[in-house]
Amino acid sequence: MADLLEQLRTGTRPLHDRLDGAALSARVMDGTLSAEDYRRLIDWQLHAHLVTEHGLLGFAWPGDYRYVSRLPALLAEMTHLGLSMPNVEPLAVPRSMAEATGRAYVWSVLRSVGDMILGHLRGNVALRDCGPFPFYDFQRREGLAQWRKFVAFAKTLDMDAGAQETCVAAAKEVFGVFASVGERSLD
Repeated sequence: MADLLEQLRTGTRPLHDRLDGAALSARVMDGTLSAEDYRRLIDWQLHAHLVTEHGLLGFAWPGDYRYVSRLPALLAEMTHLGLSMPNVEPLAVPRSMAEATGRAYVWSVLRSVGDMILGHLRGNVALRDCGPFPFYDFQRREGLAQWRKFVAFAKTLDMDAGAQETCVAAAKEVFGVFASVGERSLD
């Protein structure tokens, strides 16, 4: 049976690459992100998390793995930046371990780069009034540890080919939501 993490990585690579290649993402990395761009970035993150995190926090995870939400840090950003709470329709609560794992994978892998992003944000003088960047600071503090916990958890799972397909499909769905929410913000 194929390695679940490898299936998730290869199955979602084109979607991940699309997000990394978006103009807004590039402006984060090259230091040209404006304060308005940053507000759009946080609004985009908030929308996507509200839609896709639904049901992950209270899911009956086995062992000692627990999904850690980034929503409190996003809500702090929202308040700091004066953004309004979006009205969104969340995805249904995950029906299986495979679905929940696929969704958690996306947010776990995306958190692991928080330190790098935070450095770019703090170094951008145009964002001076947007700091202290609680969302990306949370990712810097918690991201890598959460990613490692997810990897350890995923390695304990024994999923058959059908469950792995469900897991990858759920991860693709989250990336798809993230991309579709961002269509109005990415470029």
